[in-house]
Amino acid sequence: TGEPDVLDRSVLTGQGEVATRLAAIPQVTHVENLSTVELSRLRLFGPPWVTTVPLIRRLPVDQEAEQRVRATVKGFELIEGALISEDQQIAATIVVIDPDARDINETRQVVNSVKKVFETDPPPDGYRLHLTGLPALRVDIVNHLETDQTRLLPVAGVLFFLVLALLFRCASGTLVPMLTVGVGL
Repeated sequence: TGEPDVLDRSVLTGQGEVATRLAAIPQVTHVENLSTVELSRLRLFGPPWVTTVPLIRRLPVDQEAEQRVRATVKGFELIEGALISEDQQIAATIVVIDPDARDINETRQVVNSVKKVFETDPPPDGYRLHLTGLPALRVDIVNHLETDQTRLLPVAGVLFFLVLALLFRCASGTLVPMLTVGVGL
Protein backbone atom coordinates (compact mmCIF):
# COMPACT_ATOMS: atom_id res chain seq x y z
CA THR A 1 0.00 0.00 0.00
CA GLY A 2 3.06 2.27 0.26
CA GLU A 3 6.41 2.92 -1.38
CA PRO A 4 8.26 -0.38 -0.88
CA ASP A 5 7.38 -3.20 -3.25
CA VAL A 6 6.94 -6.92 -2.59
CA LEU A 7 10.62 -7.55 -3.29
CA ASP A 8 11.57 -5.75 -0.06
CA ARG A 9 13.64 -8.04 2.17
CA SER A 10 11.12 -7.87 5.05
CA VAL A 11 8.38 -9.13 2.73
CA LEU A 12 10.62 -11.84 1.26
CA THR A 13 11.53 -12.98 4.76
CA GLY A 14 7.85 -13.02 5.76
CA GLN A 15 6.96 -15.05 2.66
CA GLY A 16 9.63 -17.61 3.54
CA GLU A 17 8.42 -17.96 7.11
CA VAL A 18 4.78 -18.21 6.03
CA ALA A 19 5.61 -20.79 3.34
CA THR A 20 7.30 -22.99 5.93
CA ARG A 21 4.33 -22.77 8.31
CA LEU A 22 1.79 -23.35 5.53
CA ALA A 23 3.66 -26.42 4.28
CA ALA A 24 3.34 -27.90 7.78
CA ILE A 25 -0.48 -28.03 7.52
CA PRO A 26 -1.34 -31.72 7.01
CA GLN A 27 -3.70 -31.32 4.02
CA VAL A 28 -1.39 -28.89 2.18
CA THR A 29 0.60 -30.67 -0.52
CA HIS A 30 2.60 -27.75 -1.87
CA VAL A 31 3.27 -24.05 -1.24
CA GLU A 32 4.67 -21.76 -3.91
CA ASN A 33 5.84 -18.17 -3.53
CA LEU A 34 9.03 -16.20 -4.17
CA SER A 35 10.76 -17.87 -1.23
CA THR A 36 10.19 -21.37 -2.62
CA VAL A 37 11.23 -20.73 -6.23
CA GLU A 38 14.10 -22.89 -7.42
CA LEU A 39 16.18 -22.02 -10.45
CA SER A 40 17.77 -24.53 -12.80
CA ARG A 41 21.54 -24.41 -13.12
CA LEU A 42 23.73 -26.28 -15.56
CA ARG A 43 26.61 -28.24 -14.05
CA LEU A 44 29.74 -28.67 -16.12
CA PHE A 45 31.30 -31.52 -14.20
CA GLY A 46 29.50 -34.81 -13.64
CA PRO A 47 25.88 -35.85 -13.47
CA PRO A 48 23.37 -34.61 -12.74
CA TRP A 49 24.02 -32.09 -15.50
CA VAL A 50 21.14 -29.90 -14.41
CA THR A 51 20.54 -29.02 -10.78
CA THR A 52 18.29 -26.57 -8.96
CA VAL A 53 19.21 -23.87 -6.47
CA PRO A 54 16.76 -21.89 -4.34
CA LEU A 55 16.22 -18.26 -5.27
CA ILE A 56 16.28 -17.38 -1.56
CA ARG A 57 18.91 -19.49 0.18
CA ARG A 58 18.40 -18.50 3.82
CA LEU A 59 16.18 -16.47 6.10
CA PRO A 60 16.12 -13.67 7.06
CA VAL A 61 16.77 -12.19 3.64
CA ASP A 62 19.70 -9.78 3.59
CA GLN A 63 20.42 -6.92 1.18
CA GLU A 64 22.54 -9.08 -1.14
CA ALA A 65 19.79 -11.68 -1.44
CA GLU A 66 17.21 -8.95 -2.07
CA GLN A 67 19.32 -7.56 -4.92
CA ARG A 68 19.76 -11.09 -6.37
CA VAL A 69 15.99 -11.62 -6.27
CA ARG A 70 15.36 -8.26 -7.94
CA ALA A 71 17.86 -9.05 -10.71
CA THR A 72 16.43 -12.55 -11.26
CA VAL A 73 12.78 -11.50 -11.27
CA LYS A 74 13.23 -8.61 -13.71
CA GLY A 75 11.90 -9.88 -17.03
CA PHE A 76 11.51 -13.49 -15.83
CA GLU A 77 8.00 -14.18 -17.14
CA LEU A 78 7.50 -17.35 -15.10
CA ILE A 79 7.76 -15.26 -11.95
CA GLU A 80 6.81 -11.74 -13.01
CA GLY A 81 3.13 -11.80 -13.88
CA ALA A 82 2.60 -15.14 -12.12
CA LEU A 83 3.94 -14.97 -8.56
CA ILE A 84 4.26 -11.19 -8.54
CA SER A 85 2.55 -8.48 -10.54
CA GLU A 86 4.47 -6.63 -13.22
CA ASP A 87 4.53 -3.46 -11.11
CA GLN A 88 5.84 -5.55 -8.17
CA GLN A 89 3.05 -4.37 -5.87
CA ILE A 90 1.27 -7.72 -5.50
CA ALA A 91 2.79 -11.08 -4.54
CA ALA A 92 1.02 -14.43 -4.54
CA THR A 93 1.45 -17.36 -2.20
CA ILE A 94 -0.15 -20.41 -3.78
CA VAL A 95 -1.29 -23.10 -1.37
CA VAL A 96 -2.19 -26.41 -3.02
CA ILE A 97 -4.64 -28.50 -1.01
CA ASP A 98 -4.74 -32.29 -1.11
CA PRO A 99 -7.36 -33.33 -3.70
CA ASP A 100 -8.78 -35.90 -1.26
CA ALA A 101 -9.65 -33.09 1.18
CA ARG A 102 -12.52 -31.70 -0.91
CA ASP A 103 -15.25 -32.38 1.60
CA ILE A 104 -16.51 -29.05 2.89
CA ASN A 105 -15.56 -29.83 6.50
CA GLU A 106 -12.00 -30.76 5.53
CA THR A 107 -11.74 -27.75 3.20
CA ARG A 108 -13.04 -25.50 5.99
CA GLN A 109 -10.43 -26.93 8.34
CA VAL A 110 -7.60 -26.25 5.84
CA VAL A 111 -8.81 -22.72 5.04
CA ASN A 112 -9.12 -21.94 8.76
CA SER A 113 -5.59 -23.28 9.33
CA VAL A 114 -4.29 -21.03 6.54
CA LYS A 115 -6.11 -18.05 8.05
CA LYS A 116 -4.55 -18.79 11.46
CA VAL A 117 -1.07 -18.81 9.91
CA PHE A 118 -1.68 -15.38 8.38
CA GLU A 119 -3.25 -14.06 11.60
CA THR A 120 -0.27 -15.12 13.72
CA ASP A 121 2.24 -13.92 11.12
CA PRO A 122 0.66 -10.82 9.52
CA PRO A 123 2.33 -8.94 6.66
CA PRO A 124 4.63 -6.03 7.53
CA ASP A 125 3.23 -2.52 7.95
CA GLY A 126 2.23 -1.00 4.62
CA TYR A 127 1.07 -4.34 3.18
CA ARG A 128 -2.36 -6.01 3.04
CA LEU A 129 -3.33 -9.63 2.75
CA HIS A 130 -6.23 -11.02 0.70
CA LEU A 131 -7.24 -14.67 0.88
CA THR A 132 -8.56 -15.85 -2.49
CA GLY A 133 -9.03 -19.02 -4.49
CA LEU A 134 -11.79 -21.54 -4.97
CA PRO A 135 -11.45 -23.33 -1.60
CA ALA A 136 -11.57 -20.04 0.33
CA LEU A 137 -14.53 -18.81 -1.73
CA ARG A 138 -16.34 -22.12 -1.34
CA VAL A 139 -15.90 -22.10 2.44
CA ASP A 140 -17.03 -18.46 2.61
CA ILE A 141 -20.14 -19.17 0.51
CA VAL A 142 -21.08 -22.27 2.53
CA ASN A 143 -20.58 -20.38 5.81
CA HIS A 144 -22.83 -17.56 4.61
CA LEU A 145 -25.47 -20.01 3.33
CA GLU A 146 -25.52 -21.78 6.69
CA THR A 147 -25.88 -18.46 8.49
CA ASP A 148 -28.67 -17.37 6.14
CA GLN A 149 -30.50 -20.66 6.61
CA THR A 150 -30.42 -20.44 10.39
CA ARG A 151 -31.93 -16.95 10.17
CA LEU A 152 -34.30 -17.27 7.22
CA LEU A 153 -35.89 -20.69 7.83
CA PRO A 154 -37.43 -19.77 11.20
CA VAL A 155 -38.62 -16.41 9.82
CA ALA A 156 -40.07 -18.14 6.74
CA GLY A 157 -41.77 -20.72 9.00
CA VAL A 158 -43.42 -18.02 11.10
CA LEU A 159 -44.54 -16.09 8.00
CA PHE A 160 -45.84 -19.30 6.39
CA PHE A 161 -47.79 -20.06 9.59
CA LEU A 162 -49.28 -16.54 9.73
CA VAL A 163 -50.33 -16.61 6.05
CA LEU A 164 -51.98 -20.02 6.50
CA ALA A 165 -53.72 -18.86 9.68
CA LEU A 166 -55.07 -15.77 7.91
CA LEU A 167 -56.17 -17.72 4.82
CA PHE A 168 -57.84 -20.76 6.41
CA ARG A 169 -58.67 -19.44 9.90
CA CYS A 170 -58.79 -22.92 11.38
CA ALA A 171 -56.29 -25.19 13.11
CA SER A 172 -56.47 -28.01 10.54
CA GLY A 173 -56.02 -25.63 7.59
CA THR A 174 -52.95 -24.19 9.25
CA LEU A 175 -51.32 -27.24 10.86
CA VAL A 176 -51.78 -29.82 8.07
CA PRO A 177 -49.79 -27.79 5.47
CA MET A 178 -47.16 -26.95 8.11
CA LEU A 179 -46.78 -30.66 8.98
CA THR A 180 -46.64 -31.56 5.27
CA VAL A 181 -43.80 -29.10 4.68
CA GLY A 182 -42.11 -30.22 7.92
CA VAL A 183 -42.19 -33.87 6.83
CA GLY A 184 -40.73 -32.88 3.46
CA LEU A 185 -37.91 -30.98 5.15
